[in-house]
Amino acid sequence: PWPGGFSPNILPEIAPSRAYLKVLDGIDYVGATLLEGEHALEIGSSPGGAPYALLEKGLSVEGIDPGLMSEICLTHPKFIHHHVSIQDFKVFELKNHVQWLFVDMNLPPEGTLREIEKVVEKIMPSLKGAFITLKMTKFDLVKRVPMYLNFVDKMGLKVVMATQLPSHKQEFLIYAEARRA
Repeated sequence: PWPGGFSPNILPEIAPSRAYLKVLDGIDYVGATLLEGEHALEIGSSPGGAPYALLEKGLSVEGIDPGLMSEICLTHPKFIHHHVSIQDFKVFELKNHVQWLFVDMNLPPEGTLREIEKVVEKIMPSLKGAFITLKMTKFDLVKRVPMYLNFVDKMGLKVVMATQLPSHKQEFLIYAEARRA
């Protein structure tokens, strides 16, 4: 949607990481409307670029990551950090108040999708949409993209868009919305 394909978003010096841009570029690219006061769950939140961008948009954010978080997030009253890996996170403790799921984990695509499957099932009643970033560390993984999209579909999510954005480098973004009966 931008001239030359490059986002007009700028990474502020205070932002903890380039994930700040990845989140904003993804939201802008797909045209999703995230409303102030909504709740986001960010899996792979460290060091805090994505949560910081979401907090700036007025959302409350829960981050799941065993890594350390930036103070700018930790001191924000609308941020909660679960300092554990997704494998050790107690999904049953999640409340049905998550409207937006953001995923950016340092796992191969299949591992990422397997780990979020139980989260999606738990938050489905309140979920509006999911931004899933898959790490395409080897060129051969590109051949598997149709399989990844099918996996997301089987979770009960409708794939709206799948793309690679300039801010995502060797990563692939899947934007999916919750199916409603």
